[in-house]
Amino acid sequence: MACAGAATAAGSPAARAATTAAATASSAGATTTTTTTATDPAPPAAGPALDRRPAAVLVIDDDRSLGRLLRDYLTEHGHRAEAYSDPLAGLAAARTHRHQAVILDIMMPRLDGHELCARIREFSSLPIIMLSARDEAADRVRSFELGADDHLGKPFEPRELLLRLRAVTRRLGGGGAPAIKAAGLELDLRRGVALRQGKAGAAEQLPLSPDEFAVLALLAKHGPAPVRRDDVFALLRGFDRSAVDRSIDVMISRLRRKLGDDHRRPRYIKTVRNVGYAFIG
Repeated sequence: MACAGAATAAGSPAARAATTAAATASSAGATTTTTTTATDPAPPAAGPALDRRPAAVLVIDDDRSLGRLLRDYLTEHGHRAEAYSDPLAGLAAARTHRHQAVILDIMMPRLDGHELCARIREFSSLPIIMLSARDEAADRVRSFELGADDHLGKPFEPRELLLRLRAVTRRLGGGGAPAIKAAGLELDLRRGVALRQGKAGAAEQLPLSPDEFAVLALLAKHGPAPVRRDDVFALLRGFDRSAVDRSIDVMISRLRRKLGDDHRRPRYIKTVRNVGYAFIG
């Protein structure tokens, strides 16, 4: 991934090259706690506004140099960030409930990111973005099964991280609210219910099956970032009705029909050629 330093332009090739190399470096042997807290946020860099809603972000990554780069980059773009290299110290920080989002690496000693994600979910519904140098379907699916809201493979571009962070904090209320609101829809994640604002102003419940709701929630959590077909397929296999003997496209078509969406001019679900689907509400 790439994170521009405070003294360089966020999108400069030199900054991206330097931090891409740092993102792929490993410090798996680090077990001591390194806690760094950002000072007052610097003004956002000139250009398109990616972060109109600053968030308090908790970064947990055993690679201390990458953690500092992430902290500095997020701070440069208006967020407040803390970085921890020890997963247990990061877990203790998450229990303080002073953050609005967590960026969590998977491959860490003592306590890997998946187990740490599960522990955070025991007491918090904070938005969690998982990071992994192994961008494999099994890791992504495991992340979502444990309650993560997004999964990003290393290396990645800083702009993409900012967009994903903005998406999860916006759609989940910035504080882990158990509902997603977008484009006149409200997805109640606790009850598995989807509501749509009617013409008369009253909310109507959409007749979605459990698997349709799960797919819609998965897409909505990712915001404009595409979700791969493999991830949708893996999610559907967790339901009683097998996804093996049916087409995912047919299920997406049925979901669109219930949403009143037109695949030619989509309002909610867009097909991303050779990738999967994206929620564009």
